[in-house]
Amino acid sequence: MQVFKNKQEIFSYLKRKLSGENKVIIVKGSTAYGAIKAFSDIDVETYGNKFDKPYYELIFLREKPVLVSVYFNRYQEGEPIKPKSNMRVIYGKYNNNLIPDSANEKYNPEQGVRRECQMVVDALFKYIRHGDKKDLERVQKRI
Repeated sequence: MQVFKNKQEIFSYLKRKLSGENKVIIVKGSTAYGAIKAFSDIDVETYGNKFDKPYYELIFLREKPVLVSVYFNRYQEGEPIKPKSNMRVIYGKYNNNLIPDSANEKYNPEQGVRRECQMVVDALFKYIRHGDKKDLERVQKRI
């Protein structure tokens, strides 16, 4: 597993790893600008011509475990606009036609198992951070 010293190092790693086939890479949610804590999750959206299934990776920020979830979307040209406040563009330029497709994803059996595992890890990390049993109950209904 990869170990990083700081958030900037993580973002540089993601940029190197994902920029080849993608025109825009965005980090969304609280980790975009906030601190990355133990058991945080980093949600990444990419926009390009290669449309892969989601990718997941467990990494460490110093000694803190972190889950990285990457979702791949189709890139479409558009007018440059400012991203939402919970979004950080780490590669490329954001535009008005960048819309995530991940809500409508269909998975083959192997990909489905990977997605379910990611959901369990994500729910467990949220429970550890917040102590709210509802985080576990949501995923329990699916497994």
